[in-house]
Amino acid sequence: MSRPYLVRLLEEGKISYHKVGTHRRIYLRDVLAYKQLRDRRRRETLRELRRASEALGLYDEGAAQGV
Repeated sequence: MSRPYLVRLLEEGKISYHKVGTHRRIYLRDVLAYKQLRDRRRRETLRELRRASEALGLYDEGAAQGV
């Protein structure tokens, strides 16, 4: 990720940090927690999209499995 994007996440409070002088310090556990949350939300969204596609008859089980 780009530095400006990371700084925005920090400033928005999405990842915890503290300052040492003018430098931001981030704990690895906070970065990993953010990643885990982001991944969980991504999986949930993909599940919702798949359910919506199935409900509309747009999802082909064979195509999803590479058949």
